[in-house]
Amino acid sequence: MVTTIRGRYRRGHIEPFEPLDLVEDAEVTITVTDGPIRIEADGTLSSAGAWDGLLDCGRFEREVYESRTVQTRPAVEL
Repeated sequence: MVTTIRGRYRRGHIEPFEPLDLVEDAEVTITVTDGPIRIEADGTLSSAGAWDGLLDCGRFEREVYESRTVQTRPAVEL
């Protein structure tokens, strides 16, 4: 199970804000940050607009369809 939780460090222990589905004495790995963290649900949000102006979609579509009309196979003789 991999999950990200929030909690509080108090009296030498980390107390999670929500219950965890773990067996007693389960070994876990903890990553600690000492401030609010920003978690994006979708990695594409951080790159939104980065490709703007780099690709002419209409031209790309025309070139794809034109390339499909080119016959590269020799004619079959029966």
